[in-house]
Amino acid sequence: SRVPVFAGPDKSSVTSFLLLKEQLRINAADAPPFASLRTHTPLWAGPEDSLFALLNSFQEGHAHMAFVSRHPDLSRKALPQRGEWPSGTSRCIGVITLEDIMEEILTEEIYDESDRTAAVQTIGEFVRRVVRPRLDKARTRVD
Repeated sequence: SRVPVFAGPDKSSVTSFLLLKEQLRINAADAPPFASLRTHTPLWAGPEDSLFALLNSFQEGHAHMAFVSRHPDLSRKALPQRGEWPSGTSRCIGVITLEDIMEEILTEEIYDESDRTAAVQTIGEFVRRVVRPRLDKARTRVD
């Protein structure tokens, strides 16, 4: 439901994010320019930051997604509107969501519809690629 927005030379140059539900009202036939879409300023966290502190920020309504940087303070200061973006040690090295934090607290995976679909596809591919050929090979030996 949240999509990172990249600006700059590579995919680690995250500057903001889009909320997909806000984009649902857009008429694709109008082909609005990307610059006209509403983006949101991300939360930045460090790899060693407390998950509970981040959860508190999420609960305060700041966002339900944060970008991870080795130097989040530098990442926050980058100004994409002036052609600056997080880079070097301030670049984005990961994303953490409310779901990620809940999974850590519960010490259990939370599965949604897309997770189940992907799991079924992965298992099906494994059966087609690995299991069936082995069974077929075993059958030909027995015959």
